[in-house]
Amino acid sequence: MTERGPTRTVLHVDFLTDTHRITCQVEPGPIGIVGTLNDTTSSLLLARNAYFSRLQQPTKIVANFEEIHLVKAHLVLALLNRREDLGPQGYLRAGVGRILSAPVYLTTTMFEIRGTTEFTSRIDPDSLLIGGVGLNAARYTMLYNATVIATAHPDLPPFSAGALVFNRDFVTGMGVLTKGKA
Repeated sequence: MTERGPTRTVLHVDFLTDTHRITCQVEPGPIGIVGTLNDTTSSLLLARNAYFSRLQQPTKIVANFEEIHLVKAHLVLALLNRREDLGPQGYLRAGVGRILSAPVYLTTTMFEIRGTTEFTSRIDPDSLLIGGVGLNAARYTMLYNATVIATAHPDLPPFSAGALVFNRDFVTGMGVLTKGKA
């Protein structure tokens, strides 16, 4: 859910680390959540109304804070309700040709992720998983209509998101799903 005020936008986000789920509110500003997470001028992300739960008990709150600073480098995933919540990076630019999509499967040491990626000519694992070098490198990128399974707790219901931002540093593998597979 997104709340819009006269000068700010508040996003409701579920962050997943390798051990916890953090349900909170973030004010990403005009650069959106992807831009905020990729902003190299700050290593921290300010969140409000934050509720912590352990991955193995995602509905049991173990701590809550009115305000908290999260270390961006340790956030594995950000789950958002809608694509629009990503900000301007959530849309491929008009005029770049036809937008194609493909279902992908990503793994980290803690999660299995299924979602849809978008591209303009052909799917490029380098651009999805590495995303440039030097100043052009972005740690976070996105998927759409995603589901996430905590592999250490496969009996738990999967997390789902209309849009998902993942930290490329945690990805161990990626495959493009074809019809009838996986």
